[in-house]
Amino acid sequence: MQSTPQFFTITNARFFCGTVALLNSLRITGHEGELVVLDTGLDEAQRQRLAPHTTLVRPGADRAGNPTMFKAFPSMLKPRGTIVIIDSDMLVTGSLARMFEAAEEGRICLYGDPTQRVRWFAEWEGLFSLSIAPRRQPYLNAGFVVFSTLRWPNLLERWWEVCWRIPDDSTRTYGAAYEDPLCLGDQDALNALLMSEIPGGAVLEAPQLEAPIFEQLTHVQVVDEERLACTHRGVSTVLLHEAGTPKVWEREACMRVRGAYVRLAPRALLADDLPLRLEPSELPPWMRGGRGGRALARGFSLTTTVVLPIIRMLPSGLRPSSEGVARLLAGARKRSRRLIESRSG
Repeated sequence: MQSTPQFFTITNARFFCGTVALLNSLRITGHEGELVVLDTGLDEAQRQRLAPHTTLVRPGADRAGNPTMFKAFPSMLKPRGTIVIIDSDMLVTGSLARMFEAAEEGRICLYGDPTQRVRWFAEWEGLFSLSIAPRRQPYLNAGFVVFSTLRWPNLLERWWEVCWRIPDDSTRTYGAAYEDPLCLGDQDALNALLMSEIPGGAVLEAPQLEAPIFEQLTHVQVVDEERLACTHRGVSTVLLHEAGTPKVWEREACMRVRGAYVRLAPRALLADDLPLRLEPSELPPWMRGGRGGRALARGFSLTTTVVLPIIRMLPSGLRPSSEGVARLLAGARKRSRRLIESRSG
């Protein structure tokens, strides 16, 4: 009989709010598995708050530098059974039972990466010392990976090993271009393995509509805020992926405020029934809920999803200059900061 799946994520001080939202979303949606958190830079107060609800681990001193190398860190812990590697900027919004069943049957479950569907490099064979040349198949997102270590006992170790063949200065963390075959770090490493040493039939690419990311979040409809239930173009979601930067819980992110993640944030971060509850003052006003917070979120969302796209579509003679758009954004940010300051504390 399979044990309860374990969840593994990576965080630091900047991603603390996202990690709390992830933890709470797992519990709201009925997932009781242990959440193991790789701490790559939490402050002491954040550690103390997470410790009663998660298992905190630290990377070795020799491997503490580059966060794009860490996805396979469960290799250090030798987990047995079904595991979920999940980014700390995700909300779980539905049951993962179907994924768990597929993993127990031997499938490796991921979602696609809509920005990198055809990413592939022949050079991966030599760079990663692959046993066979990589074949062309859809490139997948390593932000959410589900598989059984009983079915794939060497995958974590092999992934961990090939990650550490990547020089730091070849990754985006250190400014590498997307054209660099190692730019995406552990995600490139995993895809190289999935395209070579893992049989193609073992990989299950789940429907992208279930896990909206980037601009797709603007098309998500919240069905039941209490349960975090959403649909995306008529399909029930399993995840919301708040990818990109700055993160919507960061105070400079007003021009990225949009979609269901922001709307669900008060439920996932502030509700009284949560395992770990934040205080409203720890969040920017657009994530605090209430009439004022919702209105502010709608206003920023309108600017992000309607006003700026319309500006970009205007004929060149009518379009504001880049300097004018920059002033518009700067003014919005300034007003946001004033509002934050007026409501802080």
